[in-house]
Amino acid sequence: MRRKADPAMPKPLINRVRELAFATGAQALGVAPAERFSQAPRPYWPSSYLPGARSVVVVGVHYPDACVEECGNEDLQAMNAYGIVQVDMNILLDVLSFRIARLLDREGFGAVSFSTSHIWRYRPFGEIARSFTPDFAHRHAAVAAGLGEFGWNGLVINPEFGPRIRFNCIITQAELPPTPMYAGPALCDKCMRCVKHCSMDTFRKEVAGLDRVVIGGREFKFPHTNKWRCAWAEHFALGLNVPIPDKIDERSVLAAKHRYGVFGGEIGNCLRQCLPPDARTAPVATDSTVWRRRKAPPTGGTAPLLRDLRRLAPRPDYLAVLPVAELPPDLLTSELPGTQALLVLGVNLPRDLPDLEILGHAGDLPAGLQEATAFSREEGNRLLALLGHQAAMLAEQHGYDAMPRVALKADRLAALCGWGDFSGDGRLFRTRTHGTNSLFTVVALTAPLPRTIVKERRPKPAPCTREALEKAAREQGVDLFGVAPLQRLEAFPAVRELQRLYPALRNAVVLGMHYPDGYLAPGPEAPTGALGTYSFAQYQTHRELGWAALALCRQLEASGQAGLPILDLGGKASKTLNVRGTPPADAAMDRGMIGLLPFAFIPDHRANALAAVAAGLGALGYHGAALTPEFGVRQRFICILTDLDLKADPLSNFDPGCTACRRCLDACPTAALDRRRKESLSVGGRTLRIPRLDAPRCDWAKRFGLVGASGPEAQGSTTDIPPPETISLKAIHEAMEARDPLQDHFASILEPCIRVCPGRRPTEA
Repeated sequence: MRRKADPAMPKPLINRVRELAFATGAQALGVAPAERFSQAPRPYWPSSYLPGARSVVVVGVHYPDACVEECGNEDLQAMNAYGIVQVDMNILLDVLSFRIARLLDREGFGAVSFSTSHIWRYRPFGEIARSFTPDFAHRHAAVAAGLGEFGWNGLVINPEFGPRIRFNCIITQAELPPTPMYAGPALCDKCMRCVKHCSMDTFRKEVAGLDRVVIGGREFKFPHTNKWRCAWAEHFALGLNVPIPDKIDERSVLAAKHRYGVFGGEIGNCLRQCLPPDARTAPVATDSTVWRRRKAPPTGGTAPLLRDLRRLAPRPDYLAVLPVAELPPDLLTSELPGTQALLVLGVNLPRDLPDLEILGHAGDLPAGLQEATAFSREEGNRLLALLGHQAAMLAEQHGYDAMPRVALKADRLAALCGWGDFSGDGRLFRTRTHGTNSLFTVVALTAPLPRTIVKERRPKPAPCTREALEKAAREQGVDLFGVAPLQRLEAFPAVRELQRLYPALRNAVVLGMHYPDGYLAPGPEAPTGALGTYSFAQYQTHRELGWAALALCRQLEASGQAGLPILDLGGKASKTLNVRGTPPADAAMDRGMIGLLPFAFIPDHRANALAAVAAGLGALGYHGAALTPEFGVRQRFICILTDLDLKADPLSNFDPGCTACRRCLDACPTAALDRRRKESLSVGGRTLRIPRLDAPRCDWAKRFGLVGASGPEAQGSTTDIPPPETISLKAIHEAMEARDPLQDHFASILEPCIRVCPGRRPTEA
């Protein structure tokens, strides 16, 4: 007789991991025990990243089939929706790996995870004699976790999706039940379409025999290709229409970039032309991509799909289905043949952000307000990216094709839905409640869905108390919550400027999110030390806090209160180079320029440190970042300004022990922290004294990425340029021109002052 499950008994940890993964959007999950990596080079052992590692959790996200099969047929470098959706998949995989790592960390098991595709070392290093090595080999881990096997193309072929799947990994000290390695029918039948259709002829030219990879006692063989050849367009964005040398190496790549410039990314035919035999249909034409077998659409109609689309989570503010038969010709798409309906999704940003027209006219808005607007729009668009991919996966589950990110004028479609109107001159679309602070995306569907326009979904008004706000913040993953009256920070010009523009604002709600300790403390043998894990933790915590702030602003608005997210209330922070940060305003993503943004930034660790201190969450460290009793330096902050009357938190008396420590001063590679002179900062009537910061010297390392010890050397870059005595614009220009022209392609920074900070938490006191 089966016993009833005791609802009081906690679920096994692996069950909670699986529930979190699939609820968040994963299509595959496997677990590999650390022993299956024993034949890997030592730097890639899980224990090299996390001492005591027992398991590697691997999550997978599927490419929408339509993006693979319909994009790039005429020009592999015309990536269109494929290139953008691939970025969207990376966003989702980063969310998955970070949230699973935090779940494991909360359960008392060390965990560390990675960016989906971020850190690459193009040159050999240490024990690694090969070129092109990642921070962690997700595809090898996927094979170890039973999610597929290697094909002749060197890609992981999954039994269901073929190579149309991307992976990310979480290394943990938890001993989780392992997934058996794949042992079914061969997933690669050596059809050789990858060889025939490779645009660079990578599988026949400059091949050094066979690669042999041993995982879990099984040997896999595939061509040992020249990765410089493979990366010609895909990594380095060189055109396929320029002369391609017979021998491709670092020198020829740099020479071609110097002569021809960059052109765009490429859809790899090794992926497009590959599917396992049982999943493959005959190609429409000899040279077109192979098609994956589809699930038959249901006989009962499209009502179940429409029901599931209306349940998308997080819930969009706007949702409509428009049959293409009812649309004018200029709002039809040719990107997905057979499109029968367009799904229009939209989200509102905080209503109190400046209108786009005001931003365009005003030249004196505070920089912090402009940054908050750009960041909110960026995070709003990422939410739409996640919703678009989720909608595509739902369509495929119901037997239809879907293509997110089709190139249609989403604001025109929003106007047809009745959600707003264009301005008098027709340039800007404004919704009725949020003006230009609403964002939209479009998904093309082959499902014959009926016209459906959901009225704008406004959050239900609810009592907006401190307790309710804190509860909502915790539900968004926030670990620290505090309230500071703005008067405590009136000594800072950035705060006074915001009060001038928003005189009704009274309080700052400060949110803090912890990132697990493992991100700062990988083993010394990890390929890039702490650089890869640290830079990932910084940008992902930054994103998660942004989404939490947007959610709380919605709750405040529903109760008739103001809510304005701010990245650095005190105005004392700078920027840190991070390839997954906010790109320059004029950066374009056309033609699949993935990873080729010249620079991208996130706020440095000092961002909102003063707000955190004013909200009683901790103390200011000598490096200028906030330290808390709970997590030391291992958290980031965002704040929301509001007119809501809230009980303030008292200032904290926490002593982080900086006076006796001073490690940050010793670690700074540019001596930007003055050992003798201090500056005084006034917060809530309390004077804080920390070492004076030479901001240009600090930025030389972390904003411009010119000092090897701050990150470049961990990536194998030769960039290491000491700052001159006087840092002028000319000196910066000359130093930037002298950087490593190859390895700085993907640039990120490890802030040494944060890396060495013990933070004196209770366990370290």
